Amino acid sequence: REIFNSATDCIYVHDFETEEIVDINLATEQLLGYSLTELRVNAVDIFSSGEPEYSTKGARKLFDHVKQKGHINFIWHHKHKNGKLMWTENSMKIMELNGIKRIVVMGRDISNRIKNEKELEQYRNHLEILVKERTEEIQQMNEELASANEELIATNDELSLLNTKLQEQIEKNNQTQAELERNETKFRSFLEQSSEGMSIFDSSGQIIEWNK
Repeated sequence: REIFNSATDCIYVHDFETEEIVDINLATEQLLGYSLTELRVNAVDIFSSGEPEYSTKGARKLFDHVKQKGHINFIWHHKHKNGKLMWTENSMKIMELNGIKRIVVMGRDISNRIKNEKELEQYRNHLEILVKERTEEIQQMNEELASANEELIATNDELSLLNTKLQEQIEKNNQTQAELERNETKFRSFLEQSSEGMSIFDSSGQIIEWNK
């Protein structure tokens, strides 16, 4: 009995047939706040959270399983006598105590671990949301940059086309100018070599040039 009560893990001993609690150790009383007498009268529901899977109905499934397999590990959501909720990690197995077949449950408080896991999960979800939002922002920026790049390419194409046309026009102007200069050279040569007197008048009738 001394060893039973000195254990730091909670220990519940159930009748194999009725599944009622027949004994608990001191650690169980401290964790739940209930005495053996209270637990015997009120059974599983009194120290469980009340959720469907953590109730007498949920416990009965565990008892059926352990009776078939001989051992099962599970997590349970407890409720202290003062209303505080807590989580325990448990091991249930079939044992013989003083020659009597019993169902023995040994468990430990893992409330802090569950709390940390939930906080980590919340942080992970929050981080995933931030990553998703940032990814969407980057994707939008990339789409805007791609659109701007397409507009820039189109503008460059237009400028290139205009530049080509301008170069063509300059070339035509240069050709025209060269043709005019050749014609003027020919005309002056003709004017200078002519044996007849010739004069050139402007639009107002004034002589601006003549041959010798």
